[in-house]
Amino acid sequence: MHVSKPVDIGSWKKRSLQQASNFLPVSAQDINSNELINRIDHIVFMVEKPVELFTFLSEELKLPLAWNYENYGEFSCGGVCAGNVNLESYFNSNDSVFTTSNITGIAFEPAVVTDILINKFDKLGIDYTGPFPFPESGPAMWTNTILTGVLPGSQIFVCEYHYPKEEYLERRKYLNSQLEEVSGGPLGIEHVCEIKLEIKDLQKNYWETFLGTTIKENEPIYMGNGLYLRFVDSNENRIKSMKFKVRSIAESRKYLSDNKMLGDEKKNLISTKPENTFGILFEFCEVSE
Repeated sequence: MHVSKPVDIGSWKKRSLQQASNFLPVSAQDINSNELINRIDHIVFMVEKPVELFTFLSEELKLPLAWNYENYGEFSCGGVCAGNVNLESYFNSNDSVFTTSNITGIAFEPAVVTDILINKFDKLGIDYTGPFPFPESGPAMWTNTILTGVLPGSQIFVCEYHYPKEEYLERRKYLNSQLEEVSGGPLGIEHVCEIKLEIKDLQKNYWETFLGTTIKENEPIYMGNGLYLRFVDSNENRIKSMKFKVRSIAESRKYLSDNKMLGDEKKNLISTKPENTFGILFEFCEVSE
């Protein structure tokens, strides 16, 4: 991952103030943490055809547009709203962060300002690079702090925004109303309910320190806003898959089948064929944890 210079990290999040106002904060009481984070803020995909992925999410799946896909020079990105988090299609030809799952990054909302956050990181022995404010000079719109020990090969970071909460509260309310208006699109998406991570034993201690809780094999950890993290032992470190809660599993199954995207099927859980969904494993359930 590129963490050596501020410009590399800044390339992840160089957006307008309106784009940065798409996230809804929740109380830090939603998770058992070391008072480091509140919630998961957004999820980052990095695929070979990022424009096509963005079009798939925004036009085919009808997820509300959070910000347009645009080329910013050294990188390009666009985002949609999936209810409780935003999903970002991102690409940087100079970036070394590629994973076999194409789910490249997770951004967390901090529970405290960045100065206090990194002081806590130092005391807890959590490795990081940054902080990296954007823009690099003048009043910062946001500040990223990259965690370097929790999931090698992926981009796990904390993103603090510097603007009135009322702005992104109103923006999130509007985006959620748009999602409701289209009934969650053809898949009936309500929100993201789970992110599954594969970790090696060595990385478990990093996550436990960061989240402030004990990680048990295949036992979900509640992150607030209806979203869980689930950790499974593996011989590699990666974000494996993400799961949506949908209105009707039967309707979701029909849509995926009709469009040649249906993968594994269980009674209350279905998934896509990654080869037909940009290398990403999406899962769908009607009843979440």
